[in-house]
Amino acid sequence: MQLRKSPGVTIFHATGPRLPTPREWDCFCASTCPLKSPSCTSVFVHTHLYTIDENTQRQSSSSVTERLLLLYDECKVIYKCDVLHKSDLTLPHFLCRPISKMESSNLTSVTEFILLGLSSRPELQVYLFFLFLMVYLMILLANLLIVLLILVDSCLHTPMYFFLTNLSILEVSYTSCVIPQMLGHFLAERRSLSFSRCAIQFYMFLFFGIAECYILSVMAYDRYVAIRDPLRYTVIMSWKVCGGLAAGCWVGGFIASTVDTAATFQLLFCRENVINHFMCEMPALLHLSCTDTSHVEMVMNILCIFTLLCPVTFITFSYIHIIHVVLHIRSAQGRRKAFSTCSSHLLVVMVLYGTVLSLYIRPRSLSSPKYDKIIAIFYVAFTPIFNPLIYSLRNNEVKMALRKLLGKIRNT
Repeated sequence: MQLRKSPGVTIFHATGPRLPTPREWDCFCASTCPLKSPSCTSVFVHTHLYTIDENTQRQSSSSVTERLLLLYDECKVIYKCDVLHKSDLTLPHFLCRPISKMESSNLTSVTEFILLGLSSRPELQVYLFFLFLMVYLMILLANLLIVLLILVDSCLHTPMYFFLTNLSILEVSYTSCVIPQMLGHFLAERRSLSFSRCAIQFYMFLFFGIAECYILSVMAYDRYVAIRDPLRYTVIMSWKVCGGLAAGCWVGGFIASTVDTAATFQLLFCRENVINHFMCEMPALLHLSCTDTSHVEMVMNILCIFTLLCPVTFITFSYIHIIHVVLHIRSAQGRRKAFSTCSSHLLVVMVLYGTVLSLYIRPRSLSSPKYDKIIAIFYVAFTPIFNPLIYSLRNNEVKMALRKLLGKIRNT
């Protein structure tokens, strides 16, 4: 149904007129006026579309149409670009489909990405800067303290704490891929990342994050062996076995992140480069591509099976066996001790996997930029704080090692 016809453009929509997405606007300009397209697909226009789109969706049809026409006039006047001259080309006809390979050969890939960040309100940027600076310093202090305690206290030289050291290093690493860049963008007028820096951040974050998922599954196996066969625990979980399992986790993260990064960054992003996120992440990048993303989504789904569902399944079965073994322990004190050694790890697993699975294991139609950013903030900034607190507050051995270290510091 035709709703409104302005000079040079016809607007159709199932429920009423709407503002075009940055992707739609970019494709429309590239097709109708390729020589003048760069000026009409500027960062200003993209940011304008992003910031007003959500508010206008709640307004009346006439209000949306007026804002839409105002945007078109703004492009024509400010950028001297008259792209709206083909009245026979409708927005949905050309824009609501992926660009073919032949069409994409005439478009230029982006060289940088503009990140909209957590908030577009300037008065909040300084407060957000100090908030996340404090969070980042707490992450560094808490996780590095755990590593230090394990290194200096010989009582903690066990397989469990060896894997906990790997976990803390991974959390510091993937957090450092994101938060320092966020801090810089809070105080910067232009929040941009070059294409190569975006790819590096994407790869490193996946690498450390996937390796952490595997480490957590190995820690579940370690707890299972410790409870099921405590007399042969040190023989089964020898340092050679522990080193091989840890190395396998890091190699698994390397392989999975390499495949995912290669699949994602061979997409064509044309000239749309505004990411409604605070970092380069898979769901946000898929929304930017002007080519077919079905094969990348298939790769992502396959990797999610091996990096998320398989570890979760393995951890679940490990704890089912652990509970079965613990329930057959006759001593109540023995049962409490067994549960206490597993409760910290289980709590960490629930916090991390609960947030990650809610982001990646869901239909893409249910994705929302605001929801994605909230979930991402939780596992980027807050989970790495919770984990050291969980292990230190619920673990008597770690608390004892901390008392020893503080005692040595006082005596010097």
